[in-house]
Amino acid sequence: MRAFDTFVTISLFVLLIAAVLFAVYLGGMSTMLSDSGAPGIAVGGVFLAIFGVPVTAVTVYVAAVLLAWQSDGLTFYYPIAAFGVMVVAAALVMAVSVGIIAAGQRIHRSNASTGPAEESPATTSEPKVLTYDRSHFFQEGHRDAELGIERHTGRRYLAVTMPQRGQEFREYFGLDKQTYEAFVAEPQDAIFFADKCRSGTYVTDRMPWAGSTVPEPLHAGQTGLARKRAILLTDFPTDAAGVAADLPPGIPYVVIVDDGADPAGNVGVHAHSGEPRILIAAHQLGLG
Repeated sequence: MRAFDTFVTISLFVLLIAAVLFAVYLGGMSTMLSDSGAPGIAVGGVFLAIFGVPVTAVTVYVAAVLLAWQSDGLTFYYPIAAFGVMVVAAALVMAVSVGIIAAGQRIHRSNASTGPAEESPATTSEPKVLTYDRSHFFQEGHRDAELGIERHTGRRYLAVTMPQRGQEFREYFGLDKQTYEAFVAEPQDAIFFADKCRSGTYVTDRMPWAGSTVPEPLHAGQTGLARKRAILLTDFPTDAAGVAADLPPGIPYVVIVDDGADPAGNVGVHAHSGEPRILIAAHQLGLG
């Protein structure tokens, strides 16, 4: 009886490894929670989902193995109980993560003063949404790449087809004008770049999904902007004097450093944490 119980316990723990691996996969896929922007405390929610789910699963698994090893009685129920705890813990972590992200986005919108005049009911009832208009499409076997321009911001993009759960959806990645024109001239380079986008190489260059609300440009009197994530409304960002900003080509998002615009109409930003402060004309930045 003891030998049979040990055999069943070990077999169930081996099967349970699949659940741990799925938790790791789920954590990796949680990077998509930042697609619409993750300002302020919302960043913590994204990181909690990415790391919290896998860490929780591994911790539960290791604890169950140790408890079963030290037990003097029957142990077959340890992996079964561990699976139940994993499911509940993962659901709780994801719920807390989504709650933090939602709270961060609400704070992000409410903290920034909205300036001038109130919009008319017609404008507020029918908000503009991001619309990606295709200009070129290249395909080679099962590989493809789409080039185009977002209708409202003028941002150039490359889109790729991403498979998920038996279906397909498109992800959009920001391009600068020079790269866009190079891809038009060399479709093979566009397809190669699309392959790297699918593999997650350029995840930080991912633009908001089609149909999301067009970000409102910042205005001179706006305050409370420091540490907020802003989307660039142009693929050729400059300061108020027209001097090109030293940013990575095609970058979609920056983090605002200043509380508001300076007298010249510039806002200090950085591309990534710790990088030098760069001035961008306020109207070229939008808050989601």
